[in-house]
Amino acid sequence: MLLDESTDISVSKYLGVVIRYFSPRAGEVILTFLGLVYLEKADATTIAKALSDLLAACGIDMSNLVGIGTDNASVMTGTYNGLHEILKTQYQLSNLVLVRCVCHSLQLAVSHASKDCLPRNIEFLIRDTYCWFSISPNRRLAYKKIYEVINCGEAPLAITKMCATRWLSIEPAVSRILSQWCELKLHFELARKNENCYTAEMLYGMYRDEKNRLYLVYLKSVLTEVQVAVKAFVGERSDPAKLLNTLVSLLQSLSNKVTIPTARIDIF
Repeated sequence: MLLDESTDISVSKYLGVVIRYFSPRAGEVILTFLGLVYLEKADATTIAKALSDLLAACGIDMSNLVGIGTDNASVMTGTYNGLHEILKTQYQLSNLVLVRCVCHSLQLAVSHASKDCLPRNIEFLIRDTYCWFSISPNRRLAYKKIYEVINCGEAPLAITKMCATRWLSIEPAVSRILSQWCELKLHFELARKNENCYTAEMLYGMYRDEKNRLYLVYLKSVLTEVQVAVKAFVGERSDPAKLLNTLVSLLQSLSNKVTIPTARIDIF
């Protein structure tokens, strides 16, 4: 069973449920949507009760449940009060297997590693570069003019948003900034004078520091490989037999990169 919570436009909480099972009639493993359950609360006890009621309504014996796949939210995977633990203890599913989302796990691993080896201003640089343009058409127009002058009339690609819960968003955001580094630096140099804005002053200082550019180059080399693995796992027709090899290759490739001391970058 694959589970995920969501909140709709009316701020109502729902639980999406997908099941994966072997069908003797079809002679193959079937993956299908089972139901969308309204949740009064988003705690593990409420989710477990909602699942039990849904399976009962569908005529499915809960004892047949062999595993659940979820993200790494504590409400799902918590050691003491998580959904997995409640299903094992309160619903007598002692052999229930927990399969954590590989894409989410990779995201958490990269985020944790970056906190130890990258300065905090790198995240600020990526996030606030996007925010600077997203709230102002005039700023986008001013940047477009600068970019076209430098690049012989070619229009710039939009700066993409980095979202902490969207695993495919981080690498494109870093790559887009690196590809327009010089143009962005010039834009913020002019903006800090024209707008007398502290944020522009901060961003210009970061773009002027070439160490930040080197940090992003290093980060991109890591994120590019993570991106390949993430796309393999989210693909609808991925070969399960090859996914483990993909993950092992990624970990082997990154093992040397993530151990590079920060000082090695600082010397440049």
